[in-house]
Amino acid sequence: MEAKRFSLLNKSKLRTNTVVWGGLFVMGAQFGFLARLVWWDYSWDIMEPVTYFVTYGTAIVMYAYFVCVKADYNFENARDRWNLRTFHKLAGRQGFDAAKYNIIVEQIKEIEANLEQLENIGALLSVTEKHKIPEKF
Repeated sequence: MEAKRFSLLNKSKLRTNTVVWGGLFVMGAQFGFLARLVWWDYSWDIMEPVTYFVTYGTAIVMYAYFVCVKADYNFENARDRWNLRTFHKLAGRQGFDAAKYNIIVEQIKEIEANLEQLENIGALLSVTEKHKIPEKF
């Protein structure tokens, strides 16, 4: 189960990185396209309103993200959200039950904590036997 989860995490990280690099490519292409229009095809006087609307459109998209997700848009959180979304989509396709996995992991943590408490009690009992503390004390 852990190996399947690890495989799904790697696939989702690869897809997320592909989307992030794709976004960088699109932004670079947009910059190049607008630069060509400003310096070769048209002038700044014509392109200034166009660049204003492109910038304002980007602000609208970021605000829409905020309204839908109820969190500030920053690239790290957006990447993590995309990664988690991709992981759950891949997990659903391959029959990996992430909720069941999380329950099992929580149970393991609880059992380990209980074992640690038992070891502490065992150490305490060995100390009391070593020093022979009277029972009426």
